[in-house]
Amino acid sequence: MLKKRAIQIIKMLLVCFILFSLHSRESYAQDKGVGSITLYSHFNADSGSIQIENDYFRVTKIADYVDGHYVNKTQFSFFPLYSEKMNASEKMALASDLEQYVYQQKITPDNEKSSDKKGYTVFSNLDKGVYLITQNRQENSAQKQYITNPFLVSIPMVSDGKLIYDIYAEP
Repeated sequence: MLKKRAIQIIKMLLVCFILFSLHSRESYAQDKGVGSITLYSHFNADSGSIQIENDYFRVTKIADYVDGHYVNKTQFSFFPLYSEKMNASEKMALASDLEQYVYQQKITPDNEKSSDKKGYTVFSNLDKGVYLITQNRQENSAQKQYITNPFLVSIPMVSDGKLIYDIYAEP
């Protein structure tokens, strides 16, 4: 009887240890301070997917992520706050308005890169916040017909209740 009781106690301690370990890992993942945005530029043709090399993109930080909420940066303070609850039309309209404002005010993007031979553009070490992704249409691009509408990306992004810091998009 004493032996059974000792085994039950050991099992309970083991279960508690496992639960504590899982919780600790999840908390650590939520504390990640930086993320990345990977863009894949391509179009589908009869012969398959064709990657677009030298497609130029700009990233401009619109809002900071403070205590679980987005707070617009000062120069964007009069725009509506970004929210995960916004529908696609609202996000598209906001991105379009922001792109126009950034262009008119000649605001320098936080980063600017072109896609590689495989069509990938990677922006790394981005702080938490909301980013406006725009295509730099002033550069000479091999693909003149491939035009990307501006769009917004949040770091972290919420998916199935989990925080995602490394974002993948196909504009």
